[in-house]
Amino acid sequence: MTVPESIMRLSRLLDEMESLQERSIQTLEKKLETTKHALSLAQIHFRTISQHKDQDDADRVLFEEEKKQFKAQIQDLEQQLEAAKSEQFLQEEKASQLQTQLAEQEGFLQSARDELEEVREKITRMAEMEGATAECEILRGELQSKNEDMDGLKAELEALQPQVEKVAELEKELQEKGEALKSAEEALEGLKKIVGENDDAEEGGSIDLQSSLKALTEELDSLRSNLQSQEEKNKSQENEQEILTNELEILRMDHKAMQDELEDQKKLVDTLNTEKEGFSKLIAEMEEKKADQAAHTEALEQQEQKIGQLEQVISETTEAREKADLQVKMLLGQIDGLQYQQREMEELKEQTARLEKELEQEREALLRVKAQLTAAASAPAAEAEKQASEKETAAAEIAAESPPKVEKGRRSQRKRLGDILIEAGLITEEQLETALKVKAKDPRRRLGNLLIELGLVSEDATAAALAAQMRMRYIENIQEELDPGVIQFIPSHLAKNHQCIPLTVSSGTLVVAMSNPLDLIAIEDIEIASSLQVEPVVASPSAIDKAIKQYYTVNVGSANS
Repeated sequence: MTVPESIMRLSRLLDEMESLQERSIQTLEKKLETTKHALSLAQIHFRTISQHKDQDDADRVLFEEEKKQFKAQIQDLEQQLEAAKSEQFLQEEKASQLQTQLAEQEGFLQSARDELEEVREKITRMAEMEGATAECEILRGELQSKNEDMDGLKAELEALQPQVEKVAELEKELQEKGEALKSAEEALEGLKKIVGENDDAEEGGSIDLQSSLKALTEELDSLRSNLQSQEEKNKSQENEQEILTNELEILRMDHKAMQDELEDQKKLVDTLNTEKEGFSKLIAEMEEKKADQAAHTEALEQQEQKIGQLEQVISETTEAREKADLQVKMLLGQIDGLQYQQREMEELKEQTARLEKELEQEREALLRVKAQLTAAASAPAAEAEKQASEKETAAAEIAAESPPKVEKGRRSQRKRLGDILIEAGLITEEQLETALKVKAKDPRRRLGNLLIELGLVSEDATAAALAAQMRMRYIENIQEELDPGVIQFIPSHLAKNHQCIPLTVSSGTLVVAMSNPLDLIAIEDIEIASSLQVEPVVASPSAIDKAIKQYYTVNVGSANS
């Protein structure tokens, strides 16, 4: 993941976290206000109930306990709200720190981009300089080759130097021989004159002179031929020397040009070396910045880990909020149940007062009849007593028939399980209709189990909704409520068959956690086995099974030992 992507992801998570925290706090505040309002209404009803003199002590104690439970739950909600606010403050501080770090990361990213652009430009220049350096190396090779050629020509010139000296000697010798030849020719001319003048000289002397002249002529011809060949040789050597001189001059000119170019290349190399040192420093700086970037990357990874932790905290907060919402809804349902119980009690009190009034009237009528029939015969007295007995029986029957009417009204006002789950926002009406269609095919199946099997709700949510429907307590953590000493009141086979477990016993009442509190057969079996009155409460099936495995296994092991 690149630095820009990480920064964008960090910003997005910060926004989501802030919005989620705000929604959580607002929701908890609304639920707390609703709960406080419901509690105030319940307190009003409690004060109304406490004003009645005929209120039963046990009911008053029960209401006080439930009132304390409501207060404790509201205190828990207030503590959760305070914790959520503290968490929100911490999250805001973390968000501020993350935003500061985000700004630093953006500044560092911009500076890194600028430096990267400069490095790219310098790398381009370095590539051009490397090309110039390669060209300089080629010129150096050519210069070295020219120097080697010039050294060879110098060696050849030095080798020809003796020949040049020899040519000079030959030229000198040729000049001397030319002068000798000229003198010989002059002598020959003189001899010819002498010969012409002395034609009649002595023949012996003439023959000697002729032979001498012939020898001189032959020597002269030989000298002429030697001189000619020597001149030709000298001429060829002069031509060769001139060629060598020209080549030497060309080489000198090339050498000078190569030296000038070499000087230019040396200057270029010095420039390249200077820039190379600058590049080395720049590379060292880039390495340091790269190390800094690695450190920033590591810091960014740590920030991502913190973000993951924040996401986990958000998830836990969301889960706690949903759980608090469910608890608030359960509390509201229980408050509704208490309010309805208050209304039922008021109705019962009114009916009781009405029946007591009617009974008092009947008693007064009976006393008047007895007073009037004091002097009457025994038969009429018996008949009057029979009538009075019939009236008392009728009053008792009226009193006995009233509670079922109240029970019928209570059942008619009890909310259905599906409606409770819909109000809690756990399922939709379409999902409920789907489950009801499945239940219609098999009426023996329970709606809660169907919803769990369809994956629409969890066991805990179904159990909590069932407790709200039955206006019973919902036990979320059995281990906190259970007294190990009461396990003996329910045998293991009953606990496993009816999926129940005892929690506490008080004043002859055994509190039993059940997955199905409507199972009257199970309640009857438990009352027979324990000889105690059963007060059912609701817990999830998995929690009950876990407690059965834990406590009954331990008891069996201790009994065997």
